[in-house]
Amino acid sequence: MSGAGGHGSIPHGAGAEGSSPSVSLVYIPTNGGVQVTVTGAESAGKFIVHVGPKGDASDPVAYPGIPGAGSAATFTDVGGEFGATVWMPPLPVGGPYQVFLEGVDLPGALIGFYVQAIPQTFKSKVFALRGVLPHFYATGSKSLQYERFPQ
Repeated sequence: MSGAGGHGSIPHGAGAEGSSPSVSLVYIPTNGGVQVTVTGAESAGKFIVHVGPKGDASDPVAYPGIPGAGSAATFTDVGGEFGATVWMPPLPVGGPYQVFLEGVDLPGALIGFYVQAIPQTFKSKVFALRGVLPHFYATGSKSLQYERFPQ
C-alpha cells in the first residue's frame, strides 16, 4: 500500500467483540487521497467513514472511491474482522483525528483509533536519491521508517 505513513493503530475504543479497530496507515498526508483499509465495524453493512477532530458525523467523509457508491463504504469480512477500503479526505496538519462510522442501516460507532495528518513532502524518489548519495552528504533519512514526524 502506498502512502505517507506506517502501518498500525492506536486501539482506544469499541469495535467488534474480539476485534481490534485499525487503519492501515496512521500518518495521512494533508492533501488526502490516500487509500486505507479501516477495520473494526461491529458487523457487515454500509457505513459512512468520517475522519476528524470531533469523532462524529460532522467530520469530513472518507469516500469508498467506487463509482455510484456515494459516500457509503460496504464493510465486509476482512480476515475475520469487518472492514472496508476508503480514500482519506484532506485534513489540516496535526491531529490526532478520530475515525467515526456512521451507520446507513445500522447504528454508528466511534471505532476508537486515531490518525495524524502530516505534510506530504516524502516521495519514494526522494528516498531513492538519498539512498545512492554517499553518507557524508547528510541528505536526511534514507527511508520513510527513519523519518521523524511531528508529535
